Amino acid sequence: MYFFFFNIKTATQWSLIIAAFFSLAYVLPVFGGKRLRDLPYIKIFTIAFIWAFVTVILPTQEYNNILDNHLRWMFLERTLFIFALTIPFDIRDIDVDTKTNVKTIPLSIGVQKAKYLGILALIVCIFIVFILKEQTIYSFKNTIALLFTYTITAVVVGFSQKEKSDYYFYGLTDGMMLLQSLFFYVLSLFM
Repeated sequence: MYFFFFNIKTATQWSLIIAAFFSLAYVLPVFGGKRLRDLPYIKIFTIAFIWAFVTVILPTQEYNNILDNHLRWMFLERTLFIFALTIPFDIRDIDVDTKTNVKTIPLSIGVQKAKYLGILALIVCIFIVFILKEQTIYSFKNTIALLFTYTITAVVVGFSQKEKSDYYFYGLTDGMMLLQSLFFYVLSLFM
């Protein structure tokens, strides 16, 4: 691990350290005895932002260090995708969050509206995919893979309930990120 860390650009190292700090602050009480996840409405945005940062910004920073308009669209797309995937987990944790007085989106606007918000985020992702396809950033097969992923994810978000098993959340919901990669791979074999 140390070998890889010291063989990336210094700017990327610092960005990785900052991302690691926020990841640790999510679970460790570094803010006056509170974790980021304990602060009102912060946990879902922390997760979405860190995932998008690590999977979009860091690789681009290491590869070419250019933050252009396309990258901003991709960052927003990934942030909204992870945001939508996190809604079911907030629904699952609604009882715990109520007891610990952590304000979340499902607690504030209700479970059904939170699902609608997650689906809306995925609809925006689909629009972004078409924008990036139009600008020739995404190939046809990438576009198809992303459209399949976001459509299936919308169904998963729509059917999420706090009573669902852990397999639904850790297997199916979290699995949407893997499904995206699987779609990319399968489509690359046939197209």
